[in-house]
This record gives sequence, C-alpha cells and structure tokens, in this order.
Amino acid sequence: RELLRVEQLRAAHLDQPGQEERFNRYARLAQALLGVPTAFVSIITQHEQLFKGGAGSDLCGTDRSIAFCAHAIETPERILEVPDATQDARFASSPLVTGPMQVRYYAGAPIVVGGHAYGTICAIDTAPRPPMSDAQRARLTDLAAALSHDLSSSQDRHDLTVIARELRHRMGNVYALISSLVTLLARNTATKEELADRLRERIVRLGETQKLIIGEGPNGTPGGGMIIRLAGHVLAPLR
Repeated sequence: RELLRVEQLRAAHLDQPGQEERFNRYARLAQALLGVPTAFVSIITQHEQLFKGGAGSDLCGTDRSIAFCAHAIETPERILEVPDATQDARFASSPLVTGPMQVRYYAGAPIVVGGHAYGTICAIDTAPRPPMSDAQRARLTDLAAALSHDLSSSQDRHDLTVIARELRHRMGNVYALISSLVTLLARNTATKEELADRLRERIVRLGETQKLIIGEGPNGTPGGGMIIRLAGHVLAPLR
C-alpha cells in the first residue's frame, strides 16, 4: 500500500521539492483560520517531508523520520493535534522541537486522495496552545477536504489527458489501416461499386475480428478455441 501511495505521488508530480502558489494559498488560509504563525501543505514521500506550500516560513522540507505529518498520515480519518510537543514522548526530542523551529503546537489534517494520505495541511505554533474548538477542527477538516478534491481533480485531468493521447494514437493506426486497405483494394478493382463493396466487407470483418479478440477468455484473453476461430475468420478472404 505504501509503494502504491508513493507511486501515485510520483505520477502526480508531487514528489519534487519546491513550494507552489496553489498550495501557498491553502497554507495562508489555514494560518488565518486558526490564527497560527506558521502553516504548511506537507507531502510525505518515501524518505522526505516536502512543504509544497507555506505561510510564515519558506522552509522546503525535512527528513521524513522527524516529521509530525508522517505520524498524521497513519490515521487519515482524523486530525492529529499536539497541544505541547515538549510533553509528548513522540516528539519531545525531535529537532523540530529542540532546534530553531521550536515547534510546540501542531495540528495536521490528512490530505487523502484515492484512499491514500498524501500528506497534511498543518498549523504550527512556537507556543503551546489549548486543543482546538469544534469549529476550528471543522474548518481545518474542510480545508483538507477541499485540497484533497483539488488534487483528485488534477489527477483526473491528467488521466483523461493520457487516455486522449492513447486514443489519438489508436485512431491514427485505424486511419492508416483503412488508407492502406483502400490503396490495396483499388489496385485490383474495376469499378467504384466493387471497391465500395470490398472495402465495406473488409471493415466489417475488422470489427468482427476485434470482437473476437476482446470478447472471450479468462481475464480478457482468448482461449484455445477462440484462437482457431480467430485464425479462420482472418484467413477466410484468402481461401
């Protein structure tokens, strides 16, 4: 499951460092909604935490091993909130707590796309804070859901682009095949009517061949009997 999650990040081009303005906007919203000095859109790759968007900091990322967000994506159905990191055994000795960032408060809502938690939208403070109110939790959850939807829509558009490119390629092959058929049949055909009839027959036979190829067999593959029928179908005009 983790390998699939990482592969999806790679396919969505989210595994590269560098902040992007579309994610900065989400970070600024989280910063304003929760009244914190710092907020990030964090993506957890196989080995790193990448801050794809930020407000109040231009930090680009950290090692995954020290990331609060790496813990947050383990429970994608709920927010991870740490009111005082110095009092939490999981984080008290983290360089993010003891080092220059001086993280004390953390709240991260997982960004879930296609059933996989890509990372979080998180709020950070250098002072401990009381737990969020229900209204604040709802705001952060809604913001994460909006970002998840944004990323999912982007992935859908990417998938449609790939499908359209493949369709253009396949249609080009069909046009080339029909063009070759017309040229080949025209060489030995006396009249336009005969050419039309022969061409119509070949095109219908191509369609029937396609049905034979994709219509039978386990896992969509033709069985032995189908191979015989397919060969007879294709070779029939040559008898």
